Amino acid sequence: MSSTLQGRPLSRTASSSASSSQAQQQRSTSRGVVSSSNMHAKTFDSSKLKVQLHKVLHSRLAGVAWERDKEKMKAVNRDIADNVKSRMIEIEPKGFKYLVQVQLSENKGQGGRADAAYHWEEGDVVIHEMYANNDLIATVTAYAIRT
Repeated sequence: MSSTLQGRPLSRTASSSASSSQAQQQRSTSRGVVSSSNMHAKTFDSSKLKVQLHKVLHSRLAGVAWERDKEKMKAVNRDIADNVKSRMIEIEPKGFKYLVQVQLSENKGQGGRADAAYHWEEGDVVIHEMYANNDLIATVTAYAIRT
């Protein structure tokens, strides 16, 4: 019996004399032994959050101009982050740790680039959304990490 986890094949680690229940309890990957209970863990519904991110950014930032006042922009940043985190908890209240990163910058027609590297377990997700108007650019990256 073989299955896949993160695109990698899994095979039994038990010897031929081991019982079937033991074989189901442990499966090996190239990185080690994984419990079968983790293989069927729930996944955060990223499609629901993607819609919510779009709504939050458009409703909160429509008509907002870039402010030189650091405290005003910090408050906008915090408001968006708290709102996104609340939506994540509404979608899946238990079983995940949530991390929300919001970045606001003045829009001067500049280009930008961001890179990231992740090591995920099955069930962990990252959702990214961007908003721009004539005065500012906002990016939100939300992480749902299974506990």
